[in-house]
Amino acid sequence: MPRPLSLTVIELPSLGDAPDYVGGSVALLRLVLSRPDSALRLVLAQKMLKLRVKLGSDAKGEEIFEQGLSLHTFPGTAKMHAASWETNEFIGSNNKGDIVVFERWGAVNPAKLMAEFSVEEYKTREIYRFEGRAIALDLLSRRAKREVQFGIVIDTRGTSLAHRKVLPYMKEFS
Repeated sequence: MPRPLSLTVIELPSLGDAPDYVGGSVALLRLVLSRPDSALRLVLAQKMLKLRVKLGSDAKGEEIFEQGLSLHTFPGTAKMHAASWETNEFIGSNNKGDIVVFERWGAVNPAKLMAEFSVEEYKTREIYRFEGRAIALDLLSRRAKREVQFGIVIDTRGTSLAHRKVLPYMKEFS
């Protein structure tokens, strides 16, 4: 038997305590538009808030603001690029004004990446990346007065069987 909604909401970390880019009007609009019914939205919100606590996302967001980090200056980004994984977090925008992200998976040298940039370092960088992306999308959406989204273009040209070695990184990506 499903639990009453009121008990489920009480167990959630408070959206009111979350930064605006997580619990504000634009973030809630994204949540409402992402799922067809309220039960699925509630489940998604619960998972998101619990995961944010587990990953320390609020602290990462504060660090992004305090240090003035940009989408291209997150901790680990330069090291990841030097280890052969090339990305551009905001290469441009599409005809709707949404952000276009570019990744060159095919250019990755698996041996070099694994030797110079650990999966744990990648995971930490991804937390910053997703937090920074949420901040940027919230800011751009407020300015555009519409929901700004992002799309990723992944260049796989050059991939081979050797790229199977980087599957642990890809699992973190998804």
